[in-house]
Amino acid sequence: MPVWAGEAVDLITDLPGAADLVARLAAQAENALARAGRERAQDRRDRSG
Repeated sequence: MPVWAGEAVDLITDLPGAADLVARLAAQAENALARAGRERAQDRRDRSG
């Protein structure tokens, strides 16, 4: 669903502080990297067996 400029303001439900935001981003990055590492390991196992 496209959102026109200015209409996205209604989609904001929270306004975290900078420390909170950085902590959330770091946690999300850690999770994404861990998932990517597991998927890559699984791909290697699938190809070798």
